[in-house]
Amino acid sequence: MDSDPNPIENPEFTLEDTYDLLKDVKEEKQNEIDELTEAIRNNEVSSLGPNVTIDNIVQKQLEVLESLEKLVKEKDPRNFPILKSADLYSTAIQGLEDEVHNMDALLKRMQNEVSTLKADVNYLEDKKAGFEKMKEAALNATEDKTKNTYEQEYAATKRLFSDVKSDLKTVIQTMFPGNDGLNNFLLDLSRAQLKGGDDVYVDITPDTIYYTNFLISTGIITLHPNNKNKAKMLDLL
Repeated sequence: MDSDPNPIENPEFTLEDTYDLLKDVKEEKQNEIDELTEAIRNNEVSSLGPNVTIDNIVQKQLEVLESLEKLVKEKDPRNFPILKSADLYSTAIQGLEDEVHNMDALLKRMQNEVSTLKADVNYLEDKKAGFEKMKEAALNATEDKTKNTYEQEYAATKRLFSDVKSDLKTVIQTMFPGNDGLNNFLLDLSRAQLKGGDDVYVDITPDTIYYTNFLISTGIITLHPNNKNKAKMLDLL
């Protein structure tokens, strides 16, 4: 049965004609599939020889593309939109509408991503500001703690030194009552220690040698390592 390839131009083209046309198209396509299948089965498969170069492969690819282009040009365009028809215009308009719809969807997706990025940036800025405040608070707390600890330790040291000084005075007055020579010797040792440097040792004289052994045994003074006629006061704290 001969059917009109352009049913739009034939007002008498019925549903039965359409069914017959579709059956013919199906049979034609099936024949093409069978021919291609048979050609593939009979196609020899061979590996590339050692003399085949890249240029040879590119040339073969070009030949295949040219063959496909020729095949497409020779293809019956009966299934394509008919030129200058409502079908062609509606297809073009539908394509443009689809593109606009896709662009709108892409724009919305990009706007959502920008909003998400802005929210992330704001979140990170807030976190940074929070960390800066935490850092400042930690530094202030450390400074306050260091200051308070120093003041407390200084006060405790003063009290301890005062107690040691009072206890030492009591011991000296008990063991050497009314002896100003020992007090003067301790005063010289204390002044030398406070002065510091290399001149922390005091000479031991015949008047002070009597007290020297006592002060060494109680851990208050020590002799010079190279000169037994000099002594210095040990750190009491």
